[in-house]
Amino acid sequence: MKIYIILPSGFLTLPESRLTELKKFGEVSVINHSGKLSEIEALRNDPEEKILGVDPDVVEWDLDVKDLEKIPNVKAICVDATAFDWIKPALLREKGIIVVNSPKFSTDSVAEYIVCLTMCVARRLALDMKNNNKIDWTNPPMLLKGKKFGIVGLGTIGKRVGELMQGMGMDVIYWSRESKDDRFTYVELDDLFKMADVIVPTFVVKPETTALITKERIDMMQESALLVLLNKTDLAVTKEYLLEKVAKKEIGGLAFEDDGAKSLASYEGNVWATPAIAWYSQTSLDNLTNIWFDGMVAMASGKPINVAN
Repeated sequence: MKIYIILPSGFLTLPESRLTELKKFGEVSVINHSGKLSEIEALRNDPEEKILGVDPDVVEWDLDVKDLEKIPNVKAICVDATAFDWIKPALLREKGIIVVNSPKFSTDSVAEYIVCLTMCVARRLALDMKNNNKIDWTNPPMLLKGKKFGIVGLGTIGKRVGELMQGMGMDVIYWSRESKDDRFTYVELDDLFKMADVIVPTFVVKPETTALITKERIDMMQESALLVLLNKTDLAVTKEYLLEKVAKKEIGGLAFEDDGAKSLASYEGNVWATPAIAWYSQTSLDNLTNIWFDGMVAMASGKPINVAN
């Protein structure tokens, strides 16, 4: 068994203790690369069974499954990310390749960042910053205490951010296909968009969840209501439409994280935009490394965990 760990250039140093542990199960090679995996000669020319530990930035979050056919005897791909739609797990299952992801490594970090985004857009910081830090006394910011915080999709992150917002005195309402939590109030999805002062989708991105946030539902929002989006939250409605709604003051504000985010001055109205760093904290990095290596060790020992397909 060969184990290849493929990282982009500049990746943080891998812990020697975990590498030593992994080497008990086979030869381990760490490769820095960006681009298609078949471009790595060592992978193409190695006929032995192999596990690939792949950082998503290597393939820019889009694995080419057909390209993978040029690499013989791949038994599993273990990724240092929770999201796994980019790796096409169903197609890999058809080819007999197991996909292992790294779940729940940044739940607290992401939940705290949602609080941060919410507070920044509620306090209308972008408007003051674009106005040379002068306060607009004619348009007061929103106090979150006592307001309704609406969560679309009550998974691990949704529940944690609900706890935090409830601790701040917000009335947490939610809609979810399956998950229930008696600490919060369940409402139908249309009612959530009509009632909530702040709306945050925290669902796992799938074709069926992408279709949940439509133009029609955005149009149901109150004029003062705020929308907070995490990176890679795919919506049926376009970002351009949301920005237009804010510019026309038809909704109160938009906060989002995106690697393509521009400077605040590039957006009209109450828009708070940041790079995609919700997951980023020292604790999350440590968690991610350990969960990733746990997945590779378990796979190499024949007892796979965190199988995504």
